Amino acid sequence: MGCGLRCGHPARGPKASVYIVPRFAVTFAGLGSDGRVGADGSVTVRVTAGVENPSSRGLHVYLVGFSGWIRDGPAEAGLNETRRLGDDLLIGTEGVMRFFRVFGTSAELTLDPIPARGNQTFTFDFTMSAATDASRFAALRNITDFAASKGGNATTVPWNQFLYIVLTIDGVPEANSPSAPAYLRDIRRIEREIGVNIAS
Repeated sequence: MGCGLRCGHPARGPKASVYIVPRFAVTFAGLGSDGRVGADGSVTVRVTAGVENPSSRGLHVYLVGFSGWIRDGPAEAGLNETRRLGDDLLIGTEGVMRFFRVFGTSAELTLDPIPARGNQTFTFDFTMSAATDASRFAALRNITDFAASKGGNATTVPWNQFLYIVLTIDGVPEANSPSAPAYLRDIRRIEREIGVNIAS
């Protein structure tokens, strides 16, 4: 259920009124004057999520999931058959575009609460280098090298990002029984999806 950049749902209470305003910023370390990412470089996606809570109950971030893809020029040009077959697809104004998944992670977190009728801003950094994932970072460098060979650089390659956040509502008991109806298991949770999830 994609919600766009501001997420709301036609329901009553906190589930309807809470929305998230995200910002995504991609930066490269070790970027050469030729626009290529060095072997000892890295890429970081900083996600800033402002959570607006107009409801009368406090909220807590329970889980954050993030995926980030970079458009795969070499695969689209037929220069990497493995990635051409394995990349995720996005249909846009230029037709079918291939995107290589650089990041895909989720974690349960303990963060500052979002007060009732208040707001809170959270910042999450996702970084990759050869030390953290050698094969994916090599693919990223191949993609950005291709962009540089065509007159661009690493910073000009488009990205697609997807953010998934689960919040819990203060004062709403959790249904602990596995036989409880689905609506009771979900009643204290608010789920928000921001961006386009193109994972195949």
